[in-house]
Amino acid sequence: MQPSDSFLENTAIPHLQNQMKRAGVVLFTGAGFSQDAATSVTGDSIPSTGTLCRILWRIAYGEDPVDKQSRLQDIYEAALKANPTEVDRQLRSAFTVEPDSIHDWVFGYFRQPWHKVYTLNIDNLMDAVNQNPGLPREVTSISAMRDPDHREHSPDRFLKAIHLNGDLADLPDNVTFSHTQYAQRLADADPFYDIFAAELMARSFIFVGTNIEESPLWQSIERRLSKGPRGSLEGRLRSYLVMPELDRARHDRLAGFNVSWLPMTAQRFATDVLPRLGGAASTGFDFLAVSASAGRNRLQEVSELMDEPTGPSLFFLGAQPRWSDIQEGRAIKRAFDANLLREARLRLKRPDLRGVLFITGTAGSGKTTSLMRLALQLMAHRHRVAWVDETTDVSSGNIVDGMGRTYSPLVLAIDEGEYYGTNLSQTLRRLARLPSRPLIIVAVRSGRIDNVLDRVTLDGIPWKELDTNPLTDDEIDDLIDVLDRAHRLGRLKGMSRQKQRQEFKKYSDRQLLVAMIRATQGQKLRDKIGEEYEDLSPEAKVIYATVSLATRYGYPLDRDEIVQAVPRAMNIQLSAINRLRDLGLLLDQPRTSGLRVRHRIVAEHMIEFLRVQGQLAGVVEALGRFAAKIADIRYRQNREYRLCRNLMHNAFVKRTLERDSRVRAFYEEIEGQLADDYHFWLQRGSFEVKHGSLELAKNFLDQARALDPNDALVANEYAYWQFKKANVDQLSDEAEKLARAATNTLLHLIETSRASSHPYHVLGSQGLTWSRRPTLGSNERSSYLRGLIAHVQDGANRFPQSEMLRGILDALKEEHLLIAVRT
Repeated sequence: MQPSDSFLENTAIPHLQNQMKRAGVVLFTGAGFSQDAATSVTGDSIPSTGTLCRILWRIAYGEDPVDKQSRLQDIYEAALKANPTEVDRQLRSAFTVEPDSIHDWVFGYFRQPWHKVYTLNIDNLMDAVNQNPGLPREVTSISAMRDPDHREHSPDRFLKAIHLNGDLADLPDNVTFSHTQYAQRLADADPFYDIFAAELMARSFIFVGTNIEESPLWQSIERRLSKGPRGSLEGRLRSYLVMPELDRARHDRLAGFNVSWLPMTAQRFATDVLPRLGGAASTGFDFLAVSASAGRNRLQEVSELMDEPTGPSLFFLGAQPRWSDIQEGRAIKRAFDANLLREARLRLKRPDLRGVLFITGTAGSGKTTSLMRLALQLMAHRHRVAWVDETTDVSSGNIVDGMGRTYSPLVLAIDEGEYYGTNLSQTLRRLARLPSRPLIIVAVRSGRIDNVLDRVTLDGIPWKELDTNPLTDDEIDDLIDVLDRAHRLGRLKGMSRQKQRQEFKKYSDRQLLVAMIRATQGQKLRDKIGEEYEDLSPEAKVIYATVSLATRYGYPLDRDEIVQAVPRAMNIQLSAINRLRDLGLLLDQPRTSGLRVRHRIVAEHMIEFLRVQGQLAGVVEALGRFAAKIADIRYRQNREYRLCRNLMHNAFVKRTLERDSRVRAFYEEIEGQLADDYHFWLQRGSFEVKHGSLELAKNFLDQARALDPNDALVANEYAYWQFKKANVDQLSDEAEKLARAATNTLLHLIETSRASSHPYHVLGSQGLTWSRRPTLGSNERSSYLRGLIAHVQDGANRFPQSEMLRGILDALKEEHLLIAVRT
């Protein structure tokens, strides 16, 4: 039963080295760890279970002999009932660590790049180790009892230590000791235990000083217990229990969770094993530094991104381009790229001309590839280039701050600019007016540029739009040559060059990605995606659908996040993740531990396929619940919140869930996490305005207004509610007042909120209905309609690709013409 030395040398240490390099290992400590690590301020060891029973027994029963059959939980409850003040005093002294007493070997644990730390202990050892000035990261303690809604984000310069049973600040009533307390936690799903159980499925753990026997912990684990049917591969990463002795039954049970026993003390593991991990710790801290710098704290430069991990490229199979695809010639050079480089270099020579270059084109037309190539070419001309895309966790304000610093890059490349929505134009204006006059190059879909580009906001800022062109004959030849060298010609392999050209020309006016798939594989992209999905196992389908939805909104999912987002995920789902990676359907996000679908277009087609098949609703609900749990409303530009915002948007939720009752149930489920978020109440109110109760809509919108009274979207929706309320009963006493207030708000928004077409929509559509009220004469109606036509015409000019505005404008003109005909 005991593991051999060869297991440690040949299996455990190499495995830990590999996991430490990506800061993926979790440390989990129990009472035995603290007892051996230090003494308390009283000079005694941190109490064991037996010592703690004796301390609490004296409080509860005085000098009566200790009943050795009584359990700690029962004794604690009796002591708490007898004298809670004394319980607090005694335990606070017993569990407060004397920093100078911490043994040197303990600090060896805190010199490792752990993903995080969990502890069952209530002592303050985690805080006390911060007194050592030589540690690479400060430890920050989080109480699962006091801070259940704590939002966790990617690792940064702090090492998070989660106290699952509470800490000293929770004494005496809010720590988990007694049966009553355990029962309470078992009655409700505990978020931290749930996260722990998910991470145990997806990450490697080092358990030290505990035999893992707490009932809330096992309740969470049991939800994800099964390995799956016979023959299923083990998908859970190996974990390790560091403990001198272990009974056989528990050994076998833990082995069922892929937890291996290392028969040694915490001290020996620190002195004999951790030093043998070699350079893995240093590599892990480098990984953490990159993860932190990729967040909202600063911009990344292209020079930092180019050293992404190498590996087989799936570019020719429809994957998002990587820097190596450009550098190694897999992406062909196009005439558009040469024109783009000339335009960029011309503007860089003239500070007064720099401003903004927009690269536009349909989805999959090669915008990202062209932008990446331009960034590399400008670097070759000794220009520093900053890079932002949909996976970058950086706010608009920090983009401006990063580009405005001394010695900042002169060029900023923004891919998928539509992710910044109506904030993009304001951000571009601020960037273009910086003293350094940077050149900003933005790739954005041609069908969405009018939604994010406000010409009034960019007035006075030099900007130009360059649209990607269809493939030329020479580019088709180059692409055929590249595919041939990479052995990816597919069905074109046996054809003559003339026939190969003809096949590509059929689709050369399409998206580059679509043309490549159709020419080499003879399939429509959506058909290929549907076939790939139907060939998957039921478990893999759920995971692929979930990651597709997250990819659509720029959020790569870690393995443990997938486990949390997929209902009742078990080992068989982990095996499915590995299978999807082997098939190339899921790819590792460069420089992070996240997984994403190979291309955003693939994700979009997958979502539409699922919607048509009636299989999308459950995926949206599950991922929406997960997104609400991780979103932090204090940081509205980070990826977590953007994912949540998109998944709770009223139009998307209605289109996906269809039934109004199901939409309301979904909003009810996530309300607890988002009750302080004005945008959540805006979406609920918007849904009710369009599809439900105007009284309920007002309640929700009033909450949104109270939380953020200055938000333009909230003001717009409230005006919509006022106008609709007026139109429900046009003869009521308050109708005129409501319509006038709505009109004034909308005209103010049209004047001040220039990046949005929403005020025009509401004014035109609701104004048309208001013009039909029976008390209005023909001349008054004609005059009113002329005013509406003028405003909506202005909106159609500013947003020329808005079909909805054009439709409203046509309806207004037709209504006005009918008045003239009747008179």
